[in-house]
Amino acid sequence: MQGRLPGCQADPKAHVQGGGSRGRATTIRVMLGAVVGVITAALLASMVMLVTAAVADLGVASADAAKCRWAHRGPRHVSPSHARHAVVCQINKKRRKHGLKAVNTKYALRKAGRRHSTYMQRHSCFAHQCAGERDLVGRIYATSYLPCNCTWRVGETLAWGARGLGTPRAIVKAWMHSYAHRHVILDRRLRNVGIGLVWGSPSNPGARAATYTADFGLKQG
Repeated sequence: MQGRLPGCQADPKAHVQGGGSRGRATTIRVMLGAVVGVITAALLASMVMLVTAAVADLGVASADAAKCRWAHRGPRHVSPSHARHAVVCQINKKRRKHGLKAVNTKYALRKAGRRHSTYMQRHSCFAHQCAGERDLVGRIYATSYLPCNCTWRVGETLAWGARGLGTPRAIVKAWMHSYAHRHVILDRRLRNVGIGLVWGSPSNPGARAATYTADFGLKQG
């Protein structure tokens, strides 16, 4: 089931999973333009179809105070690193507005997100798990972020958008208008993020569009 936004698409599922060295895993599914899964003391995942960007490794995602530089730049009219920076900046502006701490960027999460965005494009798929692919937890386990001897939580939002609907600002705005995606972005327990960005849409790599996978995480204890 899918919902549509003007000029872009948003996946309507929300799938969250959690896990870790403590607690028992439980899963919650929400059909709402995003995929999110939650598991006790540990994981969260969600997805939206619009444009997003990737983040850099280790370090606090800086928000250009009142405005985020490059946030209004469309696909292919900005470098991938600047687009990723703008997405993180926009996410942190929303979090601060709601009294939450900013998320820090992690290379391992960006790597997981980039691999997923690339996989979706190569297989013309827009979902948190495409055919023949690992699920969110499996994808993050394939990086250095997990496993860990700790309590953890992870989340994911997806999006793709063309032209003006593929700017970092438009992508984050669309996520914030979807309950499931908003739930992930404003999860106070999530402290890290990595954004995987590839130019093009899931069905057309050559399009003037952008496909984003934002992977969030928390490790503690």
